[in-house]
Amino acid sequence: MKNHIIALLTLLVMSGSMHAQSISKSSHYTAILNLHGPDLVVTQVKMPYVAPQFRLYAGNTIKIPIEVTIKNIGTEEARSGFGIHTSLKVQGNKTDGETIVRLTPNQSRTLKMTAHINASLNGRYVRFLATVDPPGGGRIPEQGAPKGGVVHETNENNNTRAVNIKLPVY
Repeated sequence: MKNHIIALLTLLVMSGSMHAQSISKSSHYTAILNLHGPDLVVTQVKMPYVAPQFRLYAGNTIKIPIEVTIKNIGTEEARSGFGIHTSLKVQGNKTDGETIVRLTPNQSRTLKMTAHINASLNGRYVRFLATVDPPGGGRIPEQGAPKGGVVHETNENNNTRAVNIKLPVY
């Protein structure tokens, strides 16, 4: 009797988030999982227009402005008591971006960041990797942080976007 109750409860829990759908009048069925919750993605990484004159900083670096657009493609608001963090990696160097409080479903925000690039790379393509809700929420070193960041999402594997951007010649 106990096993029957457990099986029935398991079936009820599973049926609350899944439903069976018939496939072409056959007796085969497939389960479709209805996911509800936030899902943060990076939709765009770009360098806005920059004047072709840069100031050279210590360590032979230049500062490049980068705009990162993030969006909540999920069905619920994305929020955390710690905020939603963004980060940018260029040549192995990580820069923390802005932190926002929340994103409602289908809402997007463009955040401004500054990348420090070796001056010898001017005129070349450089790979930029932007992440929204990075492991550890952007404040804990990634090596020891939980994989998913601080916002519990329906898909934790789509939070990054890599692009190659040609730097201006100065």
